[in-house]
Amino acid sequence: SAFIIWVWAHKTPNASPSEPHGTRSRVVAFSSAWLVLPVLPLLNLAYLQFDDIAHDRYMYLPLVGFSMIAAVAFNSLRGGRATLFGVPAVQVISTGAVALALVISTVFQSLIWADELSLYSHAVQVAPNNRIVKINLANVACERGLNQAGIKLYEEVIERYPDYWLTYYDLGFTYYKLGNLEEADRCFRRVAEVNILSANAFLYLGLIRFRTGRINEAVPYLRHAAEVAEEGSPGYHFALGTVLKVQGDLTGALNEFKEELKVEPEQKAAREQVVEIEKLLRNPGRPGSPAKAEAGVTKRRVVK
Repeated sequence: SAFIIWVWAHKTPNASPSEPHGTRSRVVAFSSAWLVLPVLPLLNLAYLQFDDIAHDRYMYLPLVGFSMIAAVAFNSLRGGRATLFGVPAVQVISTGAVALALVISTVFQSLIWADELSLYSHAVQVAPNNRIVKINLANVACERGLNQAGIKLYEEVIERYPDYWLTYYDLGFTYYKLGNLEEADRCFRRVAEVNILSANAFLYLGLIRFRTGRINEAVPYLRHAAEVAEEGSPGYHFALGTVLKVQGDLTGALNEFKEELKVEPEQKAAREQVVEIEKLLRNPGRPGSPAKAEAGVTKRRVVK
């Protein structure tokens, strides 16, 4: 197509006698290169995420070249001797019509971007089989309280992509928030089978066992979560420390709460636990106050 544009520019008569021969073809050749070259790296789809190979930002630079080509095209329009503002009337009218169409299109596109629910709803309509946009729509729906609609979207993605672990994680997170620990456990176990490095999945597997009274089973999950979590991520050591405290391992709990403070020095809950456990270790007969394993946990859905 770039070659066809160049031939058109080369064969079209000059806009004015004063324009040097070949100027237009050189401008269009340059513009065509600007149009094509920024897109070339994106043709290597192996470096792009599956189902996520097209974004409007890929067109930002190419649009500069396209705009220059469009300007050359408008400048080539001829239609009688009528003029407006010192240029052929057909050029002014054509340019105005295109500008008006772009304004109207921009207004309609802005409505789509009004909020995340509108944006992802439109995205799913355009690409119904794209798992990423459908999961994001499900996430937004659940955050708005539309849990049944969100769960249905998750299940649609799982049916089509049964090995995509992120869907199981987000669905498990939804069930966990709804208090359906059995279904949440099923989803997080599926994540753990596929991705042993998912710290959040192991964290919630431990929290589920803690909430259901299976303290001894919770510890290995929470310990693994703390080990594989990214450096500087809060919440993991706090959850483990809480369970160890309930289990009676005060020294181990104290170490975990101190590790939590290294990650998040201003966390009040962890600091209170350190003070309390140190008192308990000095006075073994003194009862301690219970701590919530989730107090220092701020994990969310996976962001796409």
